[in-house]
Parts: sequence; structure tokens; C-alpha cells
Amino acid sequence: MEDHFPHMIPKHCEVCKKVDGLLRCGACKTYYYCSREHQTADRPTHKTTCKTIKGSKEKIDEEEARLRARAAGDDGLPPNVLEAHGGRLWLWTPARPYLHAMFVHGEMLIRSWRQQGIEDALTLYLSVLQKNTTDNQGVRHHIPALYMRLGRNQEAYDFLKAWGLQFMGRPEASAPDDARPAYQRLKNAHPAEEVDLWTGRFLDLPLVSSVQLVKVRLLIGLQGLLAFRKGLPHGAPVPPARDILADVRGKCCDDIFDRMPEEYADVDLITKKCDDINRQLNELFVAVGKYNKHFWPMMLHPEERDFSTRSHGFLHGSREEAHLAFTCTYSAWCETPMALQTVRASFAAGEE
Repeated sequence: MEDHFPHMIPKHCEVCKKVDGLLRCGACKTYYYCSREHQTADRPTHKTTCKTIKGSKEKIDEEEARLRARAAGDDGLPPNVLEAHGGRLWLWTPARPYLHAMFVHGEMLIRSWRQQGIEDALTLYLSVLQKNTTDNQGVRHHIPALYMRLGRNQEAYDFLKAWGLQFMGRPEASAPDDARPAYQRLKNAHPAEEVDLWTGRFLDLPLVSSVQLVKVRLLIGLQGLLAFRKGLPHGAPVPPARDILADVRGKCCDDIFDRMPEEYADVDLITKKCDDINRQLNELFVAVGKYNKHFWPMMLHPEERDFSTRSHGFLHGSREEAHLAFTCTYSAWCETPMALQTVRASFAAGEE
């Protein structure tokens, strides 16, 4: 992990790190303690964050009550607007403060750096996307990284491919017999597949950065598998695929390997997959470099970058667009062991 940057804190007591018999903070519902005594002891440290998260949640409740009150009157809103929006809640202007409050609360949860906050932010943003399927707020840019920070790499890639198909206007993005959006329908897409969907003239940069990270995670996991296989003594029996995967569990993409273990058990297949993914990553690096020259220098040298703010508007290829992609994905990159080091090595090799 990048030492200069915070990383997600798992569910444990904030004071003693105990993981059993935990109590959840009743106000922010994001921090955990093993006892009332430790919760009281941590209150001076936790108080500001607690009030911020609680306050942003209360803002959602206030906006929801205000919206329902307006819908009950003669304001052009259907009386059950929050139940009958059909994914088009943004079309009703009075509903936008409610959606904005949900977005802001998600940001506060993410900034808690707690696993519970990341889980709740993901659930919240998926809910926002259901209410506003056109995603004027850009929650889709945050969701893949949240999936990956929670170890849900396959779901991250499924989500990414669905939005990539939609962004490129591919016919696969719609289904005549299924009205659900593509990101709810597409399941078990292959993360090692080719990258032509992500190397066009115009890119959705935060999503492409997340695609790169899925593939970097997959590559690191495959390299771990390969090292295990090559480390077996000559003539030693080869363990079953799932036993091999168990040895590298916790490194990268466990959920992807578990879904198709035999594909990642043979040395020749693993070697070929590594070569293919390295080539795909190089194609993505070239495409991103041509599209936005600011992004990778920003990711690899972030010391002066503002981590807490996001860009609300940008031009394609601009520094502001790079900053948006940076703020949405950098935490997931930092929390992936050796990910940014792998990228730096690729760049160094390209410069030789």
C-alpha cells in the first residue's frame, strides 16, 4: 500500500482493535467499539466525524420529508414520487435536493475510511442509481472502486462492462425482454477479455481507471499463482486448483478465481493469461495517455493533490477530469498491494 495515504479500516474496536462482540455507534452507525467504556474513551477523537455523518444522514431524512410534503400538495409531483419514479427522479426538479443529499452522505461515509462506511456508501449509491438511471450526479464513477475496496472484484467488472457498453452505445447494453438497466442485468463478464471497449477516442476516465485496476489485481493474483506452481519441487504432485488458490487467498481477485478455478490452475494457461493482461494494460495505458495526459502523472505523484474535493465540471482531456478520476479511484489503487508499483514498473519499462 502507498504509505502516505490512508486506507480502509476494518470492523474492529477503535480503541483496542478487538473484533468480537462489537457495538456499533448509534449516531453515525459507522464506527465500532467493544464496550461502552471504549466508546466513551474515543469520543473526543470520534465526535467531529460522528456529527458530520449523522448530520448528512439527517439531511436526507429532511429532504425526503420535504419532498413527500410537496408531492402531497399541488406541486406537479405524483403523490408517491419516491415509489413511482421509474428511475427518472431527477426529472422532477424538487427531487434534486434529496438526491444531492444522498450523494453528499455517501461522500461522508467514504471519508470515514471505515469498512462499514464503504459498505453503506456502496448500498446508498446503488440506490441513487436506481432512482436516477441517467446518473446526472456521476455516482457510477465511485461504485466500481467501492466494490473493489470490499473485495467484490467480479461485481466491479460486471458494473464497469455494463456502463462501458452503454457509454459506447453498444446494442448489448439493452435487452428487448428485460427493462432493467444493463448494470443490473450483466453478470459474470470475463475480466481477462480484450479492452477494445475502453480504448476509443473518448473515454469515461474514472471507469477506465477502475478497469485498469481490476486487470492489475487479476495480474498480481495470477503472478502469485504462477510463483506457487513454479515453487513446487520437481515431480511433486500438483494440488487441486482450489488448494492452489487457497494458498494465495487474500492477495487479489479471490472471488474471480473461485468462480472458475480450473482456468487458473494450469501453468501454461496462467502464463498466457499474464501475457495477455500485460498487453491489455499497455493498450489501456496508451489510450489513457493519449486521451488525458494529466491522469497518470497525477496518480503516480499525488503529493500535492487535494484528496477531499472533486471536480464538478470538466472538458475532455482536462486536468479537472483527471482529478475526478483520481478522487474516485485512488483509494482502491492504494489499498491494492503492489498495484501502483506495478504501474510504475510498466512505465519504466516503456521508457527504456
